[in-house]
Amino acid sequence: MSTIDILLLTHNNLSSTLQCVSNLYKFSNDFKLFILDNGSQEDTVQYLERIKEQNNNIYINFQKKNHGIIKGRNKCFDFSRENSDSENIIFIDNDQFVQEGWMDSYLEMMKDFDIVGIEAWNMRKHDFYPMRKTMRIETSFSYVGAGGLMVSAKLFEKLGKFDEGYEFIYFEDPDFCFKANRDGYKVGWNCNPVIEHHHKGVLLSGKNKIYFMKNWKKFREKWGGKEVPVFKME
Repeated sequence: MSTIDILLLTHNNLSSTLQCVSNLYKFSNDFKLFILDNGSQEDTVQYLERIKEQNNNIYINFQKKNHGIIKGRNKCFDFSRENSDSENIIFIDNDQFVQEGWMDSYLEMMKDFDIVGIEAWNMRKHDFYPMRKTMRIETSFSYVGAGGLMVSAKLFEKLGKFDEGYEFIYFEDPDFCFKANRDGYKVGWNCNPVIEHHHKGVLLSGKNKIYFMKNWKKFREKWGGKEVPVFKME
């Protein structure tokens, strides 16, 4: 049984995927890599087919269309459970590059927390708007992002996975952390620089902005009247 199942979403952006996978193999050990490709173009598909032939710990599920990040992550999780019984899983996006010591850093934190993320965010209390990333260890936070989130496979299923009532992208991660907090689980922020996130382009533009606004409304309707969680590392 491997130590960790790494669940990676890909959708085009081949240069970023190349770096992401390269770093995973350079800085990781004792793992299985599960890739769900969300309908990429031929160059990405050819690359993924090639690395699958070269490595015996890669499992790839090719989708004919882009299901989005939320449904894609859940599909990747289901795919991993068909081929592995590893205790812990971590969700990685193809624009996230792991660094030396990342696995040890996460596994050490998993001794004290049920869920560990690399990006912590604060929400406004009155309308659940994600205000800013947490930058200081002594600052409390409301949730951790899904990209770079580690959790046991059993707990991920127990909490109902990511809520697909949110469309395509955004707000599935605070929703997951709110559910964890409601049920008494501990959420931690890995403030060590062990995963670099290289965003491409403007996140809140075009269709992404539409998804953000729709999902923000759904989130407020679902959690309205509830208090924003306050997670602390000290």
